[in-house]
Amino acid sequence: MNSLDNLDVLIIHTVGRKTGEPRSTAIPYFRIDDGLYVIASAGGQDANPAWIHNLRATQGVSELTINRIRRPAIGTELPANSDERTRVWDRILSIAPVFSDYQSKTTRILPVIRFEDLPPQRGRGKQ
Repeated sequence: MNSLDNLDVLIIHTVGRKTGEPRSTAIPYFRIDDGLYVIASAGGQDANPAWIHNLRATQGVSELTINRIRRPAIGTELPANSDERTRVWDRILSIAPVFSDYQSKTTRILPVIRFEDLPPQRGRGKQ
């Protein structure tokens, strides 16, 4: 497969780091082992996509919508030279080789982000 066809897609909800306005972006995601991963590819452009800058500005705090369910999450960028990133990257390429094409278009290392659900906040909700 050399496209993004047939990949699962989530919506990442962030807050604009400059504007403070809500932002939403649809991106493919991958469930690998017990993790949920996305790649900040921007189609291989030389600049990272805006959503990753927004995510970094909030220390990874965001919300994800998957299958119409919106939930709080935290994203952690995997270090470029880590074993986990290499393992996940290789698995993603076996599912969606197009990301190899994207990587070859730029000199930046495409960031890989692992998302985890945030625990419910205390003191909120129905009493």
